[in-house]
Amino acid sequence: MTTPSTFCIVSLLRPANGYLLVTKKVPVLLGDEIVLLKPSLIMDDPSASRQGGSVGLPWFIQESTGHLIINVSESDLVGTDIRKSRSGLEIT
Repeated sequence: MTTPSTFCIVSLLRPANGYLLVTKKVPVLLGDEIVLLKPSLIMDDPSASRQGGSVGLPWFIQESTGHLIINVSESDLVGTDIRKSRSGLEIT
C-alpha cells in the first residue's frame, strides 16, 4: 500500500524487546506518523489506519547509525499474528 504520501514497511520478524529496527534508509521525516496495519483493518477498509483505526507508534532515528527504531509493544500486536503473517507499518 504505497500512495504519493505514504509507504509501507513489511517485517517478517516479530519486534524484539518492544522495538522494530529498520536498518535500511527510509524516507521518514520528523512529524511523520507510523501506524501498525492489522490484518482486520486492511481487509475491512484499507484506509482505516488513516481514519483512526490504528494508533500511531512512537519512533526515532538512531543518530549514530541512521537506523529507524519503532516502539511496538505487545499490546500493539494484539490482533496480529506476526508468527504466521507479515506485519505492515504505514508511514504518512
